[in-house]
Amino acid sequence: MTILAYIALFGWIPAVIVMFAVMPPRHAAAAAVVGGWLLLPPYQLSVVGLPDYTKNMATSIGMILSILIFAPQYLLGLRLRLIDLPIILFSVSGMASSLSNGLGLYDGLSSALGGTLYWALPYLLGRMFFGDEKGLRLFCTAMIIGGLAYVLPCLWEARMSPQLLLQVYGLGQWQGLRFGGYRPNVFFWTGLECGMWMTAATLTAWWLWSRGVIRQVAGVPAGPIVVPALFAVSIICRSTGAILLLFIGMVILRLSVLLRTRLLLIGLILAGPTYAALRIPNYWTGQNAVDLVAAWIDPARAQSLEWRFMCENYLVAKAMQQPLFGWGGWGRSEAYMDETRTIKVAMDGLWVNTLGPKGLVGLSLLFASLLVPAIVFIRRFPPQTWGDPRVAAGSLAATFLGLYLIDCLLNGFVNIIYLTLAGGLVGLDPRQILTAGAPGAAAAGAAAAARRPPPALEASAAAGRLTLADRCRGLGRGFRQEGRLDQADAAWSRALELLAGLIEADPGSDDLRRRWCDCANDLAWLRANHPDPARRDPRSARTMARRAVDDFPDSPAYWNTLGVACYRDGGDDDAIEALERSRDLDGGSAFDDVFLAMAHARRGDPARARQELARALLRAERDFPGHPELAAFCDEAHILIDGAAAPAAPR
Repeated sequence: MTILAYIALFGWIPAVIVMFAVMPPRHAAAAAVVGGWLLLPPYQLSVVGLPDYTKNMATSIGMILSILIFAPQYLLGLRLRLIDLPIILFSVSGMASSLSNGLGLYDGLSSALGGTLYWALPYLLGRMFFGDEKGLRLFCTAMIIGGLAYVLPCLWEARMSPQLLLQVYGLGQWQGLRFGGYRPNVFFWTGLECGMWMTAATLTAWWLWSRGVIRQVAGVPAGPIVVPALFAVSIICRSTGAILLLFIGMVILRLSVLLRTRLLLIGLILAGPTYAALRIPNYWTGQNAVDLVAAWIDPARAQSLEWRFMCENYLVAKAMQQPLFGWGGWGRSEAYMDETRTIKVAMDGLWVNTLGPKGLVGLSLLFASLLVPAIVFIRRFPPQTWGDPRVAAGSLAATFLGLYLIDCLLNGFVNIIYLTLAGGLVGLDPRQILTAGAPGAAAAGAAAAARRPPPALEASAAAGRLTLADRCRGLGRGFRQEGRLDQADAAWSRALELLAGLIEADPGSDDLRRRWCDCANDLAWLRANHPDPARRDPRSARTMARRAVDDFPDSPAYWNTLGVACYRDGGDDDAIEALERSRDLDGGSAFDDVFLAMAHARRGDPARARQELARALLRAERDFPGHPELAAFCDEAHILIDGAAAPAAPR
């Protein structure tokens, strides 16, 4: 490797820290993951007694250090759930393999550390930064930008041969011609990896553009330029498997929405585990697939496929000698084609590379780690919503996991992009997305328009729904005053559902949007400040409050609620920004001051916190005498700042 390769691998950690210092945390996280995947050299540096140092590990280490320095609220806000168990168990499964093979505790700890940095940490980073609608959409947009950044290098290498990796980092290997031309690989180790990346970027751009989520990327129109350019380069990459997976993904996404069926996506995500279940006992030899490729694609590709099947047979036979936890590390699971151990079997597929070292337990956990996020999405969201702009990034991520499981059958790439998407996918909550009916959500199609009732009947039905929504809003406020908070939450949630449907039918109505935002503001305040801290839901409160602010940025009440929700969610900087905005709009109130005091106290500025609290106490006595909720907030601020209950309010 050239010295530039070492500088890039080790310099990426401080580079990520700088990104977090100058960019919003989510943007920095997306840039770090996508940038590290595309720009760093595909090399493994061996470290004695520790896992190999790679570009994925450099990105993970840089991000966790940046979070600890600049964005600890994301780490503090992370709550592990049962659905996170497969990826965590898979990450540490190397411990069981090492111990069962007598390799010792130290080797097991090293294997568990490597699994955590390679697998669990990218997944958890996705949970922290991209676990909602906007976060997942932001990451998908970063993928499209990364795909565009590879367009010119791919075109250059398709014409001049793959030389960039060798010229920049001193790495590379001749891979021959494909279909009469060169296959680009840019900064990936092989053209297969580059082809899969361009496929992912193309599928992302096409789906988000077709669903109305994006209209342009970095100022470039998506429809006439971005999507065709990415699609053309994907074809130029000359990766048969990647092109085939691109079309499979497009067909499954389109037909799933059109037919309103979960079966296609379920079949996609189960294809990988089904293949492994058939190949391990050799119930399926793969010969008919070889014959099909030879007849319809290329005899040379058929020969390559037949070679892969033969190698799998050797590797599976060796793995089944230690079936439960595998052979562990140090090449103990390698197989040879002759008794003299001179012809080593090539290990290509990630699934068989996992089966040998970690056994059936490790392989099952690998599949579960990628299956569970997709299955959770399929269960939570009905297929008719998968094309909705608010859900499109989620359906895309679930499709990617299925495609990656198929790609893992033939290739052994540990892809940080898909792990991050898996983490973000499990955070999507239909209660936060589908009930927060954004103006401009998916327009009804022609078939839906044809089924609409006559205009007079439709207007009457809309008026009835509006009346019911207003009554639910009123009931919610009544329940709130009576202390029946669960009933208030249910009533306001129902009102939001009704108003969301009305907004979809009439997206230009400012009155409907204002009603929705008023109701969302009430519900967000309740969920952020529930008297029982264990029952608070600041994440959904923050989502609703942010949408209200986006629609009506001149409303100080909405900004105040957003600031309070951000504070409850651990985002002190965002809370201060929102509360200062509320104060700028109408001079502020005690509700702004008291949460500013708590946010500054939690940021380590007690002097500013006491100043804000003194202002809150004065305004509370003047404007809200005897207000029980505000008094409780002031007590909370006093305890946070000084560790004591609040004194009597000054007069």
